[in-house]
Amino acid sequence: MPAIIQAMRESIIKQGGEVHFNSRLTDLKIENNKIKAVQINSADWKNSTHLILATGHSARDIFELLDSKK
Repeated sequence: MPAIIQAMRESIIKQGGEVHFNSRLTDLKIENNKIKAVQINSADWKNSTHLILATGHSARDIFELLDSKK
């Protein structure tokens, strides 16, 4: 399993994506039902049109954030 996760991470980075460990998605900018930017750790906004959420075992805050955006 670790090799699969590492390969996924490397593929994301190779295609121009970013991986943020020990980070929290704190907000999303959505326009016309499309993601435009993400805010991580209540800090800088990063423009983004795609997002992969790896929520781990404590995802209640993410579900609440997503629910508030509908």
